[in-house]
Amino acid sequence: MTNLHEAIGQLILGKVAATELEPENRELLRAGTMSGITLFRDNAEQLHQLVQLVDDVRSSCAVRAIVAVDQEGGAVQRFDRVLSPLPSMMALGALPSADKSFEIAKLSGEQLALIGVDVVLAPVLDVNTNKSNPIIGSRAFGDKPALVASRAEMVARGYASSGVLPVGKHFPGHGDTSVDSHLQLPLVAHGIARLEEIELAPFRQTASFLPGMLTSHVRVPVLEPQPLPASLSYAMTTEWLRGKLGFGGLIFTDDMLMKAITDNWGLEEACILALLAGADQLLVCTSADKVTAVHAAITDAVDRGRITEQRILESVSRRNRIVSSVCDRFVFSGSQEARFLRLRESIARGNALTESITTTAMQGSTPTSAQLAWPDEPITIVLPAHPRYPMKFAEALREVSPAIEIEEIRYGVNPNDEDIANVIKHCTNKRCALFTFRAPLNPNQYKLATALKQHGSPWLVVATDTPYELSEEAMNGWQHSMAMYDPSDFAVRCFAKLACGAKTALC
Repeated sequence: MTNLHEAIGQLILGKVAATELEPENRELLRAGTMSGITLFRDNAEQLHQLVQLVDDVRSSCAVRAIVAVDQEGGAVQRFDRVLSPLPSMMALGALPSADKSFEIAKLSGEQLALIGVDVVLAPVLDVNTNKSNPIIGSRAFGDKPALVASRAEMVARGYASSGVLPVGKHFPGHGDTSVDSHLQLPLVAHGIARLEEIELAPFRQTASFLPGMLTSHVRVPVLEPQPLPASLSYAMTTEWLRGKLGFGGLIFTDDMLMKAITDNWGLEEACILALLAGADQLLVCTSADKVTAVHAAITDAVDRGRITEQRILESVSRRNRIVSSVCDRFVFSGSQEARFLRLRESIARGNALTESITTTAMQGSTPTSAQLAWPDEPITIVLPAHPRYPMKFAEALREVSPAIEIEEIRYGVNPNDEDIANVIKHCTNKRCALFTFRAPLNPNQYKLATALKQHGSPWLVVATDTPYELSEEAMNGWQHSMAMYDPSDFAVRCFAKLACGAKTALC
């Protein structure tokens, strides 16, 4: 048979901790202990550096390497500092047609292929029916299965047309969870009829053409009576995804380092269970020593007869066949200078397209045609002090219109009484604009909105992520309201241009 060490390594994707390939990970690739990596934001500081890193990974690998990335768009994208920022999937879902979904995915795929990335962990197939979902939100196309499936199809076909393998996620559906699997094991307790109608529908509708699917660390008791998440469940991975939904492509696990997994099964045992469940690719996004430990544990499981060599070879064969059929169609044969010239041209087109999509989604986020134009008088903007998203609206607005008069007040993401009192002290009898972030998860933002209406001049309220909160009573009575679908720096700049320049359709 194929060298067992390399065969097992072809099922493991690791992680690089820096902007360069460290010696310990280079050795793992050369030895065949792992067969590629998943890239993260910390790996991408600038374009030439990122290309060099990917080239090093590929040239160091004993087998045909896989380089993967979470480049969904909006809140989850790793390369927005070096490639074109991407609109969130919910922004794409807000557009009247699916054409732009294909167009932006094709452009993004072109850029990924040019830097040497094979696999994009997108599109998101979750149906976001829980407005208080802590992890999905604007990562989903929306809350209707048909919309999710149609947009996902266009995104998948766009990436595949550029030679990048798209991976639909998070099977069997993360959209109605109330906890984050990075921290705890989520539970979806619906019956079969509801699952078939909502959660499973996008996966069923895309199973015939998506080359990759990713299993989640979500427990669904009606599909798996044992206390196992989909990623570790034979019933969900093999009997449901492969059998009943007819998926014949490559099955990835979600990152096996999430606490939902490690706190319950431990890393090595969980990876063995995932392979027994039917996974083909283990995302082991951790240090070289832990990747080595996972490889050793799987080897021991084969030696003991717990996992058969045939089971390993089935996944290796599927990996090589599918990656080759999708990714190896794109081969850029020009010089390095020509490669970067093409990248820069593609990035310019991508930037323009993302701005158009983001702006159009914002403009269409409410049903009326009242015009918003940033007023000449002073405005107090009230913003969440979010630890991940800086939301520098004042800075962006001043860049577009330097003479603009803005006072900026920050509040705790779920503001307490002291935060609210401080905001009211600065906003009493002043025209104010309130920016919220996931208010259903941070309900004191509604208390803040109500207090501002009572003490200030409620001019504009902006939901920076999902639009769901705008329907709440606290958000009524504002002169204007809109949803951004994305709290990223790029979307903030799009908002500033919209507010200070173009006429926009808002309520």
